[in-house]
Amino acid sequence: MNQNQLAELFDTSKQNIGQHIANILKDGELEKNSVVKNFFTTASDGKEYSVTFYSLDMTLAFNEKPLLTGKGKISNAAMDLFMKKFKNQYRIPSARLQSWDYSWDGAYFITICTNNKMHCFGEIVDCKMQLSHIGILADVFWYEIKNHAKNVELGQFVVMPNHVHGILIINNGGNDNHHGNDCGDGRDKACLVS
Repeated sequence: MNQNQLAELFDTSKQNIGQHIANILKDGELEKNSVVKNFFTTASDGKEYSVTFYSLDMTLAFNEKPLLTGKGKISNAAMDLFMKKFKNQYRIPSARLQSWDYSWDGAYFITICTNNKMHCFGEIVDCKMQLSHIGILADVFWYEIKNHAKNVELGQFVVMPNHVHGILIINNGGNDNHHGNDCGDGRDKACLVS
């Protein structure tokens, strides 16, 4: 999300958002290179502008720490709506091979499609993909995977108007545990590649 979107989400000013981001980074709560990414976007005037986007970790940091002014937190109703919107609503029945443990070493080709093939991630203009705000987030979150999962390498990745393709490479160094499905923290191993 960019600063304007964060200001709207938290019902406060863009200046307040900027100050809060500066404090979070200054206090070392988050590292700038892992939560901030600049993208060029084409505005309605046809000019390209650099826009700074912040990862989900930054958004969650805002909700944990009150803002300087304004309401300071996402309302409970908004947070409930946010959580319900994505919780298992866009999942389809699994096409996974039931006899395969997807935490085993291998390169996994992944495709994620939008609901009803809607062009949520952007459009192709003059044979070039123009990412929407959601498309930019999809791109940012792909590169975040390696910061949230062990033994994962990122292969090729592309964002298309209504789907994304990517290759995740699981490399446990030949130390696959074929005796159970627990990651040690209560999560199923398959969650690392879901």
